[in-house]
Amino acid sequence: MFVVLILLTALLADYAIRVLFLAVERMRVERPRYPSMGRAALGRSGELLSSWVVTLQQIGACIAYVVIIGDVLHPIVELTGWGSWVCERWPLQLFLLVCVIFPLCLLPSMDNLKYVSVVSLLLIWGTVFAVVVNGGLVLGDPLRRDQLIGAEMNATNRTSGVCEHSHSGGSGSGSGGGGMAPAPAPAGLFPQEGFLFQNHSNSTAGGDSTSMRMLPKGVGQILSALPILAFAFLCHQNSFPIYKELIDPNPARMSLVGHWSISICCFVYMLSGLTGYYTFLENTESNLLKNFAVQGTYFSLPMDVMRTGFGVSMVLSFPLMVWEARHNLDVLIFGDRPYAFWRNFGLNLGIVGFTGGIGISVSKLDQVLTVVGSTCSPLMIYILPALFYLAPIWGDEKRKKAGGRASGGDGIEAALMDETEASAAAGVLFNVNGAGPDEVTAAKGGCCGGCVSERAMVTTMLGYGLLLIPCCLFVWVLQYLVCAEGSAGSSPICSGFGF
Repeated sequence: MFVVLILLTALLADYAIRVLFLAVERMRVERPRYPSMGRAALGRSGELLSSWVVTLQQIGACIAYVVIIGDVLHPIVELTGWGSWVCERWPLQLFLLVCVIFPLCLLPSMDNLKYVSVVSLLLIWGTVFAVVVNGGLVLGDPLRRDQLIGAEMNATNRTSGVCEHSHSGGSGSGSGGGGMAPAPAPAGLFPQEGFLFQNHSNSTAGGDSTSMRMLPKGVGQILSALPILAFAFLCHQNSFPIYKELIDPNPARMSLVGHWSISICCFVYMLSGLTGYYTFLENTESNLLKNFAVQGTYFSLPMDVMRTGFGVSMVLSFPLMVWEARHNLDVLIFGDRPYAFWRNFGLNLGIVGFTGGIGISVSKLDQVLTVVGSTCSPLMIYILPALFYLAPIWGDEKRKKAGGRASGGDGIEAALMDETEASAAAGVLFNVNGAGPDEVTAAKGGCCGGCVSERAMVTTMLGYGLLLIPCCLFVWVLQYLVCAEGSAGSSPICSGFGF
């Protein structure tokens, strides 16, 4: 089921890129971004909606980055034993936010961050490679799993002597820091009770064979996985600069870029997800790196290097997330004004302070990803691109109906002329593929076989997004509020949804 869900999300995300740039060409937006597309398609309200959605999405990503930084880097710092302060992860998060992330966020242009982006990407790829290699080792010798899980459950293998008191009883949370409670894996993606595989914690020296669980325990596990996958495949706000850099940019070329990008991401997600989950089975946590003990196993040293690199990549990527949110807030609050240092300083201080405060107080990564992936991510992938594509068509049809009600030859002629001019201005009659007069006439008439098919597909994507948001939010409330730890068995609705 994991493979089915990830393929479904990848296909929809890929198609959304095509729809987005069909809309760009139809409306002839010179400087395409979500806010400018929203204004062209839906007016001022569309611009405000698009701006706030993108801003909140980036803010949510920043919060998730702060959580990941604590999860990943704190166990390494804990090993140093530099004092009791290393037993809590918030001092490390605060230090990095103030001394590294905030200064990087003050850079006025994204051009200054292009080398940072390349380094971050290489570090992330290194971590994925390490997870896949370890998964291959466990596949060849399942006994390695017992060593990894046993070390992860043993607190003394993860911490220095200074912090042993934080892991009393040797229960070991697997969080690698500060005695925090274990973050459960996002249900439907890496669930603790087994979504892809059934209970394997009893693997013995003989190496028990695994039995696949092809279906989830309940629909709640599917609905809690879809937001995280939507968050993972969201790249659409970053596609506009790429589009402008293309030679002879058009939707077909951009679709090809989208195909390759989404396909690579899909392959990497499936490979790392399956190998990572196969390694730890029902013990897999929402942040996979938290499962790897920092010492005491055959893979601790290489994984510590990769863990550090991944944490550094999150630190370096944080300013890239802030840039879009800061730019949108700047325009929303102050209008389109020239760059000013103190305005830039204040916006960065507000964003970093707000996201850092929430990220430090949150210990469960999947809670952040699910909230953002249930709201902003579906809006940016499924709903807004569909509205950008459909709104001019709806407006054109409305004008045609109004023109058809006009009486008298002169009135009809004037109405048709007004309709043609308005449609051309909206880009509805602009043929993105360089079609001839016949196709333009068909588009003017509003119906040809291809147009109807494209419109039906876009409408379906819009409906999927509109349905996904309330369903996923309902499941989030159910999973984290109604069916909290220890109460799932007392509520039939919790067990019915698989929580």
